[in-house]
Amino acid sequence: MEIKTLFLAAFCFLLTTSIFGQNQEKYAQLIEEASSLFESKDYLLSAEKYKAAFEQFEEQINTRDIYNAACAYALANDPKSSFDLLFHLANEAQYKNYWHIATDLDLKKLHNQEGWSELMEIIRHNKNEAEGIQRNEISDLLDEIMLKDQGGRREYRAIIAVHGYEATETERVRRQVWLSDSLNVIKVTNLLDSLGWPSLKQIGKPGSNAIFLTLQHGDMKTQEEYLPVLRKAVADGKIAAGALALLEDRLSLRQGKRQVYGTQIARDPETGENYVSPLMEPEKVNERRVNVGLKPIEEYLVKYGIDWDTEKHKAQIKKIESNDKN
Repeated sequence: MEIKTLFLAAFCFLLTTSIFGQNQEKYAQLIEEASSLFESKDYLLSAEKYKAAFEQFEEQINTRDIYNAACAYALANDPKSSFDLLFHLANEAQYKNYWHIATDLDLKKLHNQEGWSELMEIIRHNKNEAEGIQRNEISDLLDEIMLKDQGGRREYRAIIAVHGYEATETERVRRQVWLSDSLNVIKVTNLLDSLGWPSLKQIGKPGSNAIFLTLQHGDMKTQEEYLPVLRKAVADGKIAAGALALLEDRLSLRQGKRQVYGTQIARDPETGENYVSPLMEPEKVNERRVNVGLKPIEEYLVKYGIDWDTEKHKAQIKKIESNDKN
């Protein structure tokens, strides 16, 4: 009797596991189809395919797919369905990536719709709670600064993808980003001058990143003046050492020197290809990167479409510098 019971339990377990595996495969197939339709800009069919996947395989649903479905509905001019999914994420899944959702161009059509402000307040609360900070005037200021910094750059990259680097529309957005950066610099340097670098309890890691990004995107004079402030923030554990590496590299290039960590990328105007800006001792770059917590340069460059080759880099920089002299 006990053997039969155990056999029956084992059989039921295997059957359940097999069904779950089949459902998982079917769900993944529907999500892949929805994603493909989204990429081909058939947003309504994409949204409907996501909906079919959610209705048929409720146990398989994850937050990424819900978010992507919300984007499809927004682009298909169905704000109600989009908001339904986004409020579910915010309330049930405690979605907290405030800056991503606020700057996602796929959701731009929702910004002037009733419900957007309420949604963003919930997500801002989730973000602050996850960071362990109480909302305050400084954290709100840095939220605003981060949105302008990252939102402008998202729009800029989107414009480049459509019109290219030299288009009039691209130049217009580029100037908007520059103006926004300039205003952010004024706000952040006033904050640093009056209060110093706030504690993580006040602003959290994202708030610290907002300060760093403002300095990183500021003018050379600002970077030189506030580099010691950033160094102290790193020493005090208020921001990762990788941020300091990024600013030091950018400032070195502006000063006519070579960068140290290989974080700065340039674009060849003749070929349109990205390349690593002049780098000191390129063969030792990964040794320096690991010391500040940065991943190997080969991994870092994947997003720029660059295959790292030390000798190729040396030859490329030699050619560029030779052309500059001529």
